[in-house]
Amino acid sequence: MSERMLGIYCEAVHRKGAALDNCWGFVDGPVRPICRPGKYQRQVYNGHKRVHALKYQSVVAANGLIVHMHGPVEGKRHDARIFVESGLQEQLQLHSYDEDNRSLCIYGDGSYPVSRHV
Repeated sequence: MSERMLGIYCEAVHRKGAALDNCWGFVDGPVRPICRPGKYQRQVYNGHKRVHALKYQSVVAANGLIVHMHGPVEGKRHDARIFVESGLQEQLQLHSYDEDNRSLCIYGDGSYPVSRHV
């Protein structure tokens, strides 16, 4: 995604009332329930939601497009671990800057590690 487009997304998010003026997207790791498998039930069991599930991590830009997707992974994995395994932090460090070389960020809930880009 170009630096110009990221800047446009940041402006759109800020116009909608966000306190941040450098946020261009949103990260989340939703739990998607599945039928209970015959084998390896413990790997996919999510104790928090109490379902057998798969998880995905996605980054959604301000226009609603998914710009990064990782998964599926086992339903028991924590969002912070999926974030590290996905390599998203490294991608943000390489590409999440505007035309003036200012750091841009994505917004995630409290389960994601706080950093310059998240």
